[in-house]
Amino acid sequence: MPDQHEIERQFLAYRSQRQRVAIVASLCLIAGGAGWFTSPQGTFWPAACLRIGFVFSSLWICFPSRRRPAAWAVISPVPLILIAAIAFFLPRVKGALPLVAVAAVALLILRPRSGGRRT
Repeated sequence: MPDQHEIERQFLAYRSQRQRVAIVASLCLIAGGAGWFTSPQGTFWPAACLRIGFVFSSLWICFPSRRRPAAWAVISPVPLILIAAIAFFLPRVKGALPLVAVAAVALLILRPRSGGRRT
């Protein structure tokens, strides 16, 4: 079990990493926003800066703070495996999704009626 000094040292390392990620995210978002309005049409770097800024912003949110543990420390393995499986198999199943939707609607409409037949 780590002692209090080790925990504090690890927290300070996470805090400095979190601050660096926040600075990089802010700089990317500011550069992307400035480039969006000042660059000529058809340049790609403002969109790239904005995307990288959004990714770093979400990473910044995931880092631990003094009151909240890291986002990845509290997730159980089962949802993580489900998310990975969906991300892996969804592109392969996309072609079958319309068939599944048609089958679901058909089963909803053609389901057996409760009770007897009316005459």
